[in-house]
Amino acid sequence: MRSFTISRVFDRHTRAVAAAVGLLLATLAPAVAPVFVSAAQLTDRSLELDSSSAGATGVRYHFKFTAAATAGAAVVQFCSNTPLIGEYCDTPTGFTAAGATNVSGITAISSATASTVKITKSITAAEMEFVLGGITNPSSTGTIYARILTYADASAADTYAVTDSSSTLGSPIDQGSVAIAITSTVAVSGDVLEALTFCVSGSDLTGTDCATGYSAPILTLGKNVGNGVIALDPSELSERDVFTKISTNAIGGAVVSLKSTAGVDDQEDPCAGLALYGTGNCNIAAAGTSGTFAAGTAKFGVKLTLPVDNSTNGTIAVETNYDTSDYRLDGAAAIGTYGDTIYNTSGGSANNLNTKLTFAASSTAATPAGRYSANISLIATGTF
Repeated sequence: MRSFTISRVFDRHTRAVAAAVGLLLATLAPAVAPVFVSAAQLTDRSLELDSSSAGATGVRYHFKFTAAATAGAAVVQFCSNTPLIGEYCDTPTGFTAAGATNVSGITAISSATASTVKITKSITAAEMEFVLGGITNPSSTGTIYARILTYADASAADTYAVTDSSSTLGSPIDQGSVAIAITSTVAVSGDVLEALTFCVSGSDLTGTDCATGYSAPILTLGKNVGNGVIALDPSELSERDVFTKISTNAIGGAVVSLKSTAGVDDQEDPCAGLALYGTGNCNIAAAGTSGTFAAGTAKFGVKLTLPVDNSTNGTIAVETNYDTSDYRLDGAAAIGTYGDTIYNTSGGSANNLNTKLTFAASSTAATPAGRYSANISLIATGTF
């Protein structure tokens, strides 16, 4: 996972600002692979991760699906070779769910191994969700698969035993699979049955891929106050752009969320704005969810510019708390576990839609001197 960091440096005479922008993105693309007619299909499947970085530990996996029938237990198995339920399963290299924890939505974890977690949970013929924590992502990038099966009870689920050389399913009630792209690059594609590609660049992405027109997304907020020193100035609103491109064939569309925390030293006291290095003081605050801010106001926010062809190849819609004219940032939501959704594909597919994000900040004459920073991650999630 890459994230982009925006930092501010002030001395007693000038307020110098340097910015570096990186990227976090997570892409999700479930793969349907029914092989047993006795099991119905789990529909509306999605899997949201709070980190898609290779080798990340303590990761939360948020499962959602709609069951066709009631059940009392479920099995989730992670494989690197195929989403097809009933096929042998190769555990992804470096991946382990042996330390999986019940974050929410689960009665109990019956057992957990490197690749397989068995849970007890009351499942009805409706939308279900649960969150597993304590998972370690694969050590290398690529696509992995989560196979999901429901059973009558824990005893029935305990009959499930699939390895890289044998396969026993028992009597599953419902089943379905999800594909997950683990990456540390700018562009991620889940290319099984459904696909989602999302990328971020420091310049306009002019092609039909994530490479044409790409440059590293490095932002420097502020003005040149002399001798090459870049600093925020209360008399000006400093603005810089990053460019996003999204493509997906997800029936339920995709959303893009912004997650913001203070700099590395300030993780204990998250700040969606810009925090003073070493103190966690959020002296340059998040802009909020209404209105805008002007020069001379110690605020930090973002506005969106919609695609020129925002109807031909799908439609990008701005979420309620954000705007195409005013700078906004919902601080409380942006520091949440999965961040705050800033735009979506209007519940449908999208093909190479470019949305520009313009970040802006200003300071006051009384803004304390020092280095200010924030870590910002952009996360794309599809519902198939």
